[in-house]
Amino acid sequence: MKYLGMLSVMLLMFSCLFPNQRIDTAATSVDQPATSSPENPVDAIRKAAEKGDAIAQKALATRYIEGDGIPQNYTEAAAWMRKSAEQGNADAQNNLGILYAQGKGVPQDHVFAYMWMSLAAAQANQEAAKNRDNISRIMPLDRVAEAKELVKSWKPVARP
Repeated sequence: MKYLGMLSVMLLMFSCLFPNQRIDTAATSVDQPATSSPENPVDAIRKAAEKGDAIAQKALATRYIEGDGIPQNYTEAAAWMRKSAEQGNADAQNNLGILYAQGKGVPQDHVFAYMWMSLAAAQANQEAAKNRDNISRIMPLDRVAEAKELVKSWKPVARP
């Protein structure tokens, strides 16, 4: 009972100190009906990815890899990661290289793994440089040379 009295006094003091402040108890805004739900984050990422946003494409690919909000699907992950990597996103290039090295969502191909990791490493991605060096240790020299030629001839794709 003693605490109830103290609470009443505090509320009265608050209303005296801030007489024009109104506590908004409505959960929804005027523009949003109470029955609508916010957009699914994966849907928002997908919309941006479909418009050609390289960061969103990488984010969507990562969601597919992790099964975060959507079913895990390495084929979809590789497709979206490629779109981002082709635009020059270094993290996506490294990740696509890893997918090629592991054969997840794409056929295992160390030449393409090396190529994508090298492109990312050329943008100062240290993790990609380490990955490229590691994969080169298991590749025959002629395959490394082939990958280096692909790196030389690679050109980024313009955003749609």
